Amino acid sequence: MLKKILCSALFLSQMLLSQNSFAGLIELEVDQSTYQVNDVITAKVVVSDFNDTLAGAFTELMFDVNAFSLIDWQFNNMFDDGFGSYQYADDSILGALFLEDYADISADIATLAAQQGNRFVFATVQFKVLAEGLLDLALNNNQSGFLSMDNDYLATSVTGTSFTVGSSTAVPAPATYMLMLLGCVGFITTRRS
Repeated sequence: MLKKILCSALFLSQMLLSQNSFAGLIELEVDQSTYQVNDVITAKVVVSDFNDTLAGAFTELMFDVNAFSLIDWQFNNMFDDGFGSYQYADDSILGALFLEDYADISADIATLAAQQGNRFVFATVQFKVLAEGLLDLALNNNQSGFLSMDNDYLATSVTGTSFTVGSSTAVPAPATYMLMLLGCVGFITTRRS
């Protein structure tokens, strides 16, 4: 609870006190372009196009609860220099998953820079598909951003993803059973003649 309060206070203070400039992109990538009902989707929240080493990132992933069932999520620890980071996730609002991760104030910048490069996977989220059709997962632009190493809030652009989900196809009975049935009928009619 204390971690949640600290992260929220840090986020709000940075939004109010810092300059709002473009920093990069947060986007969703999925492992396939088509799925079947009841498949598991692995969505990656990818951070890219940023200019300097980041001290934190946050985003809100939105989904239709009639089409998706949230299974699990995992941070990829890009703000951990070996001594931990401040991670927070909240799925208490139906149809939304809020993710945030911040480096410790005394984190080693060189270690973070080496881990982050210029593109990294921030978090991985898994869903079970419940419905068919053209479905999408979205990121909330108003609840997404970066924190610079100078503690400036850096606005980002976001990109969601869309994909097609088909119905689960029933497995047809093998042709072998039909051949066996025809063989039995032929055997019975031959014996009667």
